[in-house]
Amino acid sequence: MASYLYYPGKEGRLVPFEKGNILGYGRLPSRIPNRAPEQAAYLGGLIDGDGSIWHSRRSQRGGWYISVGNNDPELISACLRFSQAGSVGATIKRDKVHMIWMLGRQEEVLDFVHQILPYSAKAHDLIRRLESDIPRP
Repeated sequence: MASYLYYPGKEGRLVPFEKGNILGYGRLPSRIPNRAPEQAAYLGGLIDGDGSIWHSRRSQRGGWYISVGNNDPELISACLRFSQAGSVGATIKRDKVHMIWMLGRQEEVLDFVHQILPYSAKAHDLIRRLESDIPRP
């Protein structure tokens, strides 16, 4: 299946997005399962409503991250169940538990974004940013 997402490969040329082949490097494959459109739409709505997609240059690797924060454990649990990846953390704010689901492995972030792209404005923003960084031949 041809993809409409492209990323710079090892030699600097554009390579198509394929599960487990991000940036042309031999990294571990994504654990994100393919989801039904209804599940992808639900996750896209959660990302747009309670989530964030951001880039960090602070860590050694840097990279893109996706997170959803909420006081409702069922919403955070849904992110973890549907994605089958990521981690969950919690903080206490004003005697309430605030939970955060975060996805940081680049293969999984891009695979997740690829699946929710038709349903999420934040995913479209990420793709626009990535495409503006790709050198054109």
